[in-house]
Amino acid sequence: MDRFVDQVHFDDCKISRGDADKELKQHTKHLNKLRDKISENIRTYYAGTDASLPLSGWYQAIAASILFSGGAERTSAQHVAGKVTTPDAELYAIRSAIVNVTSHDDCTDIFIFTDSMASAHRAVNPSIHSG
Repeated sequence: MDRFVDQVHFDDCKISRGDADKELKQHTKHLNKLRDKISENIRTYYAGTDASLPLSGWYQAIAASILFSGGAERTSAQHVAGKVTTPDAELYAIRSAIVNVTSHDDCTDIFIFTDSMASAHRAVNPSIHSG
């Protein structure tokens, strides 16, 4: 990553307490426009990722990703992540999306949509960390 730092960008949604509904609608509109633009190029892949941890300690976390290109779903994946923390499960979901995207030889650009910015930053951090 230290060689390609200029090729990775983060678009974090910061909602203030003032007019949260208005800001959320504006950010949703921005994301919809972004999705529409990137879905025009068949060689641009974009993925949505998420993880879910059970409320009870009896069950394991699930990590999921869904991959699109040209506005069409290409693949989806669900994985049992084990008994891990929420950030680690989110990181696993992001990793799953990246693995699926990079298996397509025609890919020129990758967009990952996630609700865990901390895990997104960890996904491109080359230092030693959990996950």
